[in-house]
Amino acid sequence: MVLFGGYLSLLPMAKPNSEKYLLQHLSMHEAVWPGIGAETMNPAHEMPPAPASASAFGDATVERLRILIVEDDFLIGMLLADMLEVMGHEVCATEATEEGAVAAAAKWLPTMLIIDAQLREGSGISAVDRILSERALPYIFVTGDIQGVKQLRPNAIVVEKPYTEDVLICAMQRARANVDLIQSAGIKKP
Repeated sequence: MVLFGGYLSLLPMAKPNSEKYLLQHLSMHEAVWPGIGAETMNPAHEMPPAPASASAFGDATVERLRILIVEDDFLIGMLLADMLEVMGHEVCATEATEEGAVAAAAKWLPTMLIIDAQLREGSGISAVDRILSERALPYIFVTGDIQGVKQLRPNAIVVEKPYTEDVLICAMQRARANVDLIQSAGIKKP
C-alpha cells in the first residue's frame, strides 16, 4: 500500500507492522489528512525503538550516529527522523533551508548529514559544500533527481526518493567508508 505519494515506502519496510507505525505517527496530523485517525489504528501497539547495536543486516554492531537531516518536506523529514531513531541513531536537528543546515551543523556538530539536494530555500549541495569547508564528515544526498546531483557531484552518495530502510543503511555505510578513507589518506575535505 502506498500512502501520500509514496511516503509509506520511507518507513522501515522490513519492520513488522510498519503501516500501523505510520498511522500512529500520522494520527497527530488528522486535520491535514482526514480519515487517518484513531479508528484506523491499534493504540495498544507501539513499535519499540531498536537498540543502538541493532542492524537490518544481522547482529553487526553499528555506531550510534548523530544525524542532521535537511529536508524541506515536513512529512518526509518526520518519517526519516522516526526511521533513524528506530535504527538507534540520534537526530540532532531537522532543517528545511541551506542557511538552517549550515547553522545547525555548526551548533550540533553532527556525525552524518542526510540532505535533500533540492531545497525551496537554498541548495542542499551548497549547504554540504559550506559545512564540509569546516570539517570532513559523511553525507548522503536524497533526491528525486539522481542524475542532476551526479552531474554536479559525481562521487557523492545519492539515494533516490522514495527509498527503504535497507537502501538508506547501505548508503550510510558507504558514506562512512568514504569519509574514513579520505581521513586516513590525510585529505582534509571530501
